[in-house]
Amino acid sequence: MSIPALVIADTEKSFFGLPSRLGEKLCGLSVLEFTLKRLASIQEIDRIYVLHPEGQKPGELVSGEVDADVEYVSHAYGYDAKLRTWQSGRKWAMTGWRGGLGWTSIYDEVLPAKPIAEVMGELGVDAAFFVRGDWVLFDKQSASEMIKTHMQAPDSFRFCFTQSPPGLSGFVASRTTFEQFEENGASFGKVLGYSHQQPMLDPISSDANIAISPSVRDCNRRFVYDTYRSKCLIDQLAEKMEEGLVDASAEEIAEAVYAYEAENPEYVYEMLPQQITIELTPNRKLDGPLTPQHYLSFEREAMDVESVKQLIDQIAADDADDVVITFAGMGDQLEYDAYGEMIRYADEAGVLGIALETDLLVEDDDQLCGLNDLPLDLLLVNLNADTAKTYEKVMGTVNYKLPLSNLEKLFNNRIARYKDGDGEWISWIIPEMMKTTLNLDDMETFFARWMTYAGHAIIKPFQTGLGLLPDLSPVPMQPPYRQICKQLGRRLSVLSDGSVLQCDQDIMGELPLGNADEVSLLELWGRQEDVYAKHRACDFSCEMCAGCGEWFRP
Repeated sequence: MSIPALVIADTEKSFFGLPSRLGEKLCGLSVLEFTLKRLASIQEIDRIYVLHPEGQKPGELVSGEVDADVEYVSHAYGYDAKLRTWQSGRKWAMTGWRGGLGWTSIYDEVLPAKPIAEVMGELGVDAAFFVRGDWVLFDKQSASEMIKTHMQAPDSFRFCFTQSPPGLSGFVASRTTFEQFEENGASFGKVLGYSHQQPMLDPISSDANIAISPSVRDCNRRFVYDTYRSKCLIDQLAEKMEEGLVDASAEEIAEAVYAYEAENPEYVYEMLPQQITIELTPNRKLDGPLTPQHYLSFEREAMDVESVKQLIDQIAADDADDVVITFAGMGDQLEYDAYGEMIRYADEAGVLGIALETDLLVEDDDQLCGLNDLPLDLLLVNLNADTAKTYEKVMGTVNYKLPLSNLEKLFNNRIARYKDGDGEWISWIIPEMMKTTLNLDDMETFFARWMTYAGHAIIKPFQTGLGLLPDLSPVPMQPPYRQICKQLGRRLSVLSDGSVLQCDQDIMGELPLGNADEVSLLELWGRQEDVYAKHRACDFSCEMCAGCGEWFRP
């Protein structure tokens, strides 16, 4: 029993729009050839199709080391609003196999359904094993298992997958799956995500989910040869495992990563983290119980425009090309006069992803609809309620109609632009709610409403700011055993006065790593290494961490 493999290859750009690395060398082969060589060794694959944009010649990257029948097939699909939406949905979830906005998953990083369904129809292919050309380390054993599972009952297992980190697994899908996706506006992420409209068992409980080792499942890294960060990690594995990498299993790769990181913990701090939060201003109009302003007074000033630009310049110049910026903090970032200028500056500098958080208390319609003109990926809106009564209770104002009306205007403006074919730069608009004892009754209807109208909604935990705020969480969420903080190696926050925080829980900036006006971001980020080393040794006694209850947050 065998099926073909279908490799999605673009020699110009990666899924995220970064320069393609398919021609770079890995163990003496081009990245594309390395992937093809792994595919060629799988007994259940009888042919390889490389699907690429018209005008490209990926075959020129293959020298002849691949012992398989490879055919190159072009498609005419171009960049559009749907792909842009998927890109934005994945930028803050790069190391997760699912869980992006709109439930986008690693399997949505191939191509939209229409071009795949058309090509499979032209080739007479009913089902295929899929990888991108830069998924160089997909596991061959799980690939075989997926193919066997599908072939045993093709109608029952039209989509087979694993819970592997991005790049450590491909997937099997039938042509009818893509045809139905196109017809119904669906995607792999929507199949794998939770639907409040059609509650059902999580697909990971089905036989379509091929079992993998916990050591692989929990290895939350990106093993796709697309960003500089993941390229460096894979190159280190190649140096460590040498020629054995081409046949290495996912379990061997995961164990090699754990060993490398144990031997070289400092590598995390050789480039900036993937997620950086910049507080433009701590000011906001609201002061209800779900705002820090209800309990604390923030004396720091808004950040100087030139200081913001200097931070953006450092981020754009860093080796890491996957960094995303979130303009957020204690205030409403739309209260910063130059927010639009800063967003455009970051975009023009080449920052991969940009988000902004706001209470959306905008009274000028031109300013409001102008948000849809900005090169944002995410517009995060603090609602914290689903009724006027709850909004007044938690946010301290009766004016619930204003943010609600503003959301409606933004969505209507976006719909009109899409109809006019002008949707390239329209961001995700995501209502947010902090889960507390004060608004728990609204949570279910809030989530259902905005999943329907916005395509996604975020339920956030209430955080105490190292004990400065009362704990309003409905129930304790900490796991029973303390582990290394998940934020230490992936996130950095900068307050409006330039203070660079050890942890975003330090909302008053009492124990900063230093000030970005005086020391470079990269040097300040490196000062975190000592705390990281202590956590790896299960020593959580440092002043900032000893009493923390948020260490398990992603």
